[in-house]
Order: sequence, then C-alpha cells, then structure tokens
Amino acid sequence: MQAVDLKTIPFLSEVPEGELEPWARAASRREVERRQTVVSAGDDDPCLYLLTRGVVILCLESKTEETRMTGLVDSTQCFNIQCLHPGSRPVESAHALTDAEVVTIPGDVARASLRQGGVLGALLGAYAAGRLAEMTDDFVRATTLDVRARAAVSLLRLADRLGTRNIPITQEQLSGIVGTRRETLALILGALRNEEIIDTRYRMIRILDRDRLLDATRNGYPTCVDRVIPVPVTGLSCLAL
Repeated sequence: MQAVDLKTIPFLSEVPEGELEPWARAASRREVERRQTVVSAGDDDPCLYLLTRGVVILCLESKTEETRMTGLVDSTQCFNIQCLHPGSRPVESAHALTDAEVVTIPGDVARASLRQGGVLGALLGAYAAGRLAEMTDDFVRATTLDVRARAAVSLLRLADRLGTRNIPITQEQLSGIVGTRRETLALILGALRNEEIIDTRYRMIRILDRDRLLDATRNGYPTCVDRVIPVPVTGLSCLAL
C-alpha cells in the first residue's frame, strides 16, 4: 500500500502522508464477508485494524459462552487498540456485520507511531482514551437501563452506523449485543412490532418509527451519561479534542 491509499481511510484522513509511510510499508489488506470472524480474542499476533469500508461488531465472550457486544466499528475508527500495549493480546473478537475490507497494521509499527508522537500519535492516544470512555458509558447503560431500553439503543446504534433502517441481524445476534436471553429479546421485539415501532423479517429488523424507538431508550442514546464522550468516537472527534 501507499501512504496516499491510507489517507483515503476516514480514520487517517487528517494524518500527514509522511507520518503514514511506515504504516504503508507494513500494511496488508483483505476482503472479509459478512459474519466472518476478523479477530479472535487471545490471538498471538496483536495488530491494529482499520476498515476501508464496512462495519464490524466487537464482542466479549464470557466463561458461560455468552456474547456481549462492546462496540461497533466503521471506517472512521480502528479496532484492537489494545495492541498499543506490547503485553496485550486482543480481548475482543471482531466479526463482520457487513462485507468489508480490513487493513492490518502490525502492533510494533503502531506502537512506534505512538512513541514518535505527531498527529498520528495524538490520534492513537486520543482514540484509546475515547474508546475507554465509550465502554464506561456502555457499562452505565447496562447497569441502569432495562432490556427494552437496551434493545432500542442497540437498534439505533446499528441503524446509524449502517446508514439504513434495515438492519441485517438475527435475533440471536441481537440478544448477544443487548446482553439478554434470546427468549427475553423475542418478547421485547414482539411488543415493539405490535406497537408498529419496528418490523421483523428473516435475518432483518426494520425501524418503522425512529422517534418512538428513541423514546424507548429512556435517554440512553446516543449516550447514557450526558457530555461524557464524543459520539460517535471517531478519528475526527479525537483530533478535535
């Protein structure tokens, strides 16, 4: 890849080409299909990942084999930011929500940029802080909102990141994102469908009434704690801090 190619990624668009030269020499990219696993927790080769297009879901797997979504990532962000610590392995798995193209940056190259500073170093440090704040906000949401409100938040986040009201997701996947049993989620979705707020199809949920779905979040979206984080946490917002 060339530095100019990396600058087409929204996350890196404000970084000078000269700072991206080491990344361009070490970068690799690959196509991933929808539902394909991009990163598994505990991988031995920690890297930083970016998207030229598409959306991935970040998930934590519990010891009881339940899945909890910890983030949605598009091309304005990066993932596996933990690689900035040389002793860390990925703690989250990443799965493609849509077809996507992934760019991989070796962890040692990303860490060298952080040490060197400049625009790229500031971007990485600020994004890591912003991501931590976002996870804190998610924790507050998970401990203060009921299942209906969390389901509404998850649907709106997905719709906003995908740029469509038609969300290509199964109830089983959504239950993992919301953090509840599939049977409980089915009751919630059924109630929202009866209220004509959403419609459900095979592997698809359509938002019919965004305003009423927003009301269902009980002020949990876009953030649960007002003015805590830039929303969404993006490279641009990090550079603007």
